[in-house]
Amino acid sequence: MILDDPSVGVKLEQLNAQYQFKDGIPKVEVVVKTRDDISRKELETIKYGLMQFVNDKGVYVDDRFSVEEFFKMMSAPTTAYAYFMSIMILTLAFFMMIVSFSQKMKELTWEQGVLRSIGLTQS
Repeated sequence: MILDDPSVGVKLEQLNAQYQFKDGIPKVEVVVKTRDDISRKELETIKYGLMQFVNDKGVYVDDRFSVEEFFKMMSAPTTAYAYFMSIMILTLAFFMMIVSFSQKMKELTWEQGVLRSIGLTQS
């Protein structure tokens, strides 16, 4: 494991001497690279170890498994919302077309009535 490597501790001490980190950790974020085939249990061990090391309630530790679960969980409601909005837009467009055609028919009927009343025939 990388955290057990003594050279990492020396490098952290050197960084701590150069910069004013809170508890020896940069303030914005820390990214820990793990191997690609890591198990969920090993990742949870690292995650909880980091949380105990930092010991700050304002720190949030995230892992790729929880991010994947979040996106899987949110894909169904997002897709349902997109379908719902598509149906609403299509329904609105359909009624707008009906109103437009009915207005045009009324206008043409009125125009034909006016032309007949002034004596115009269909020949």
